[in-house]
Amino acid sequence: FVSRFFAPNLGIEEDPATGSAHCALSVYWAKERAGAGSKLEDTDTPNTHLVHLRAKQLSKRVGNVLCDLETDAKGKLVCKLTGQCVDFMDGIIFMEEPDLTIP
Repeated sequence: FVSRFFAPNLGIEEDPATGSAHCALSVYWAKERAGAGSKLEDTDTPNTHLVHLRAKQLSKRVGNVLCDLETDAKGKLVCKLTGQCVDFMDGIIFMEEPDLTIP
């Protein structure tokens, strides 16, 4: 899949490759391409590779990103990105799944 990222109000005219956006886009495009009945619907099986996607961010510098969706040892969905990069921060972000129940 291809993408572009702009945030001029934040002083970002165009980002050459946006990893955080590619994590979300990987889940979207994997579900879009797989359709109903795919193994993406059963993402709680531990240590399972689900899908491999190639992404290209069509900025001035062009960013190529390989995106792998898999589950970890606890069955949680993980998006692993591979490609050339410039590190500006190192860390791990944990996000809780939202409670979507209607009271």
